[in-house]
Amino acid sequence: MRIKKLRFCSFVMIFLGAQTLLAQQNPQIIQRSIDLYPLLKNQLIPSNPADSAIQMINELPHALFRYVSDSLTTAVLHQNNPDRDSFPEEKYRLVLPDMTGMPDTLVLMVGLEDEQGNSVVNTMVIGNMRDRLAYFVDDNNNYDFTDDGPAIVFNRNEKIKKVVVEAEAGKFEYLMYDLALHEDYLKTRGLYLMKRKKQPAKKFPVPLLGNASRLNLMVNFFTGNGDQSFSYVTTTDSLRKEYGAAIDAVFQLNGSVSYAYRHFNIGASLAIEANQIGRAQEYVYGKEGRTINYNIGKWPRTRFLYGLFAEYDLRLYRNLYLTPTYHIFWYQYLQDDAFGGYGNELNQQLTHQDIFLKKSGKRYGGKLKLPLSERTLFFVEISYVQNSFDLHEDLILEEHEERRVDTEYTTLHYGFGCQVLLMNRSQKEKLSRKHPQNGVY
Repeated sequence: MRIKKLRFCSFVMIFLGAQTLLAQQNPQIIQRSIDLYPLLKNQLIPSNPADSAIQMINELPHALFRYVSDSLTTAVLHQNNPDRDSFPEEKYRLVLPDMTGMPDTLVLMVGLEDEQGNSVVNTMVIGNMRDRLAYFVDDNNNYDFTDDGPAIVFNRNEKIKKVVVEAEAGKFEYLMYDLALHEDYLKTRGLYLMKRKKQPAKKFPVPLLGNASRLNLMVNFFTGNGDQSFSYVTTTDSLRKEYGAAIDAVFQLNGSVSYAYRHFNIGASLAIEANQIGRAQEYVYGKEGRTINYNIGKWPRTRFLYGLFAEYDLRLYRNLYLTPTYHIFWYQYLQDDAFGGYGNELNQQLTHQDIFLKKSGKRYGGKLKLPLSERTLFFVEISYVQNSFDLHEDLILEEHEERRVDTEYTTLHYGFGCQVLLMNRSQKEKLSRKHPQNGVY
């Protein structure tokens, strides 16, 4: 089988070489075109199903040759297709279109016939645009290309286009495929194309999440809700008293810088937060049940947070990433008001800065990241926040059990943000080349 293929290829090469030599000796002799369809039939599928019934150029009588003179005769079509029905023989003169910048020109004659038996010979002029071909169609079949439409030019992903000819004998259609698909064939006609520059494949979003190291800036906004409280147990009557507040809404603006190695990120963050406090009450639990004292306690509403975090980007699908996150942080309240309390149970002189000590927290969550460009990510985030604090030892004036003082401060956050690539390793290398140290690149 391989020997048969080699013999066939050798025959085609010898045949094309003989044609070229013949054309050089007598340019008026038209060369028989080698049918490209068998080589490309698996690729030449009309994109429009309605065009599947239209004949391809290879199924019609045709002749392709170099342009030598504007005087032509349709007799060449018969020479190239002796086994096909005759078409009217006529001599005519071509009026070429504007082909500025096209050094090489080919002429394609096509024999067309409709269902009523009307037949015409249509002419197409093919110009070399260096890296592709321009197909000038004689739309009205008057051999004058100056009154026709623009040339057909195939885009990179196009292989077939429909040609429509409206002649006096009627309307004719056929499918033309791009001859630039087979550059070796064009070379036998003395037409050479420059190789098209391949557009570099977009590495999006690899430069953002795949480089060995990079520096990122993130800005995100959170909202949410939660609760906070502290409680203690009195020694005299064993009552459990709890001061609590509902956080109806959280508004937090967060900014951070992170260093990433491959998919692992570590960074530092700063944030400012404002809370909308709802009900603030005291609950007293005893043998007779629960008692509620309303509107007790003035809880802090704004705070400043700073901390560290770690993330890992997991690719879910194409450009979609799931990123588990872990944060540790510390915070300071921006208000310094007295807390108050019920009766003489709490110290009325202590302020927020005095009462709440060793303030810190942890945040566990996850992000869903979607790259918008090679340098920008959009993400949504949800997280659970555990805040912790100690109470000043002089806050509770009643006698109470020290070991049974409890504090709780939890919130649920959800929001969105943007991550921007500041610098990756390749950019650092470029900067180091521009600014060498000690004269060494």
